[in-house]
Amino acid sequence: MPATDDHQDWIIAACDIGKKLNINPRLMAKGFETLGIEQMLWGLHIVQWRVTEGLIDKNAGAYFNGMLRKAQTNELDLDRTIWGIRTEMGLRN
Repeated sequence: MPATDDHQDWIIAACDIGKKLNINPRLMAKGFETLGIEQMLWGLHIVQWRVTEGLIDKNAGAYFNGMLRKAQTNELDLDRTIWGIRTEMGLRN
């Protein structure tokens, strides 16, 4: 998350991450609609972390699309995912 409370900075940061992950702009727009700004940024951070760790082999956009589908059916639990990542990294405080 950018070190600011300005939502415009959050949107810019999310777009930068999405561009680096080669996520389609239409899918990014769908993400903002579905998740809102803050959850969108967290979701992209999760995708970026998974790509960096080699947990997403092929297409980050497809993985992100799956996250959005889960969000649409209220099956996406970002808090649980973040907790799992922190646990895996040994940061469980």
